[in-house]
Amino acid sequence: MHDDLELRLPEMPAFLEEVNLPQALALRLAGQTVKVRVLPEEQASARQLEVPDDYPVIVKPDGTIWNDFRPVRILLRSDDGGTWRLPRHWLYQPPQSLAIHNPLSRGLAWVEELNLPHAWDLLEVNIPARVAAQCSGAITQVVVKAAMAGPVEVCWRDPTEVMWRIPASWRRRRIQLPDVTVLMEQGVPDSVAQTFAHRIVSVNYHPGSLCCLAEHFRFRDDDGGKWPVRIADCTVVGFGNGPEHSA
Repeated sequence: MHDDLELRLPEMPAFLEEVNLPQALALRLAGQTVKVRVLPEEQASARQLEVPDDYPVIVKPDGTIWNDFRPVRILLRSDDGGTWRLPRHWLYQPPQSLAIHNPLSRGLAWVEELNLPHAWDLLEVNIPARVAAQCSGAITQVVVKAAMAGPVEVCWRDPTEVMWRIPASWRRRRIQLPDVTVLMEQGVPDSVAQTFAHRIVSVNYHPGSLCCLAEHFRFRDDDGGKWPVRIADCTVVGFGNGPEHSA
């Protein structure tokens, strides 16, 4: 089953370019209301497939092929017959870029480390299924470009050396954690809370993704344990590479 509905696309072409729509198409569709096909969420093993039709699938011992978990998918068909994915959170909130615009760095490019999100999140920015499956959750490097005018661009080169755009809002954040009491209220052990209270740490966060909590960051302690902390209780002090403690 599927639903067709109308969706108003972002006013800024940059948001469409971030999900790897060609520049000419992004310029033409920015701010337009278009028809999209919405494929509903499917739980794993809910539907038998004749042949694998998408990533991922489950092959049972008897050789039958079933769907693995699939989130809501939004498909846009362009006039030239191409099919493009759009981020599912565009259905209920406009896209937001959280990139910091530092006037002193405009016109420069630099390299940052980044943890990529879940394969389905890579598929949503139109990265091919094979590459998305291979690179899901991988630690990689990206090139950040701060243009003289316009938003920050983040470019990623996959293992085959093909360059892709990814959303600037996926950049690693440097955050200042709250005080001991707030950390302990959220289940952080006393020893960890005492050590990390008010500390600036580096965390991964991919807004709207399958791998991140909607209202929480997660930071790592000295032993590698991950602990959630409410975004509202933290202060974002920068983006990109930061202290050694990252999640």
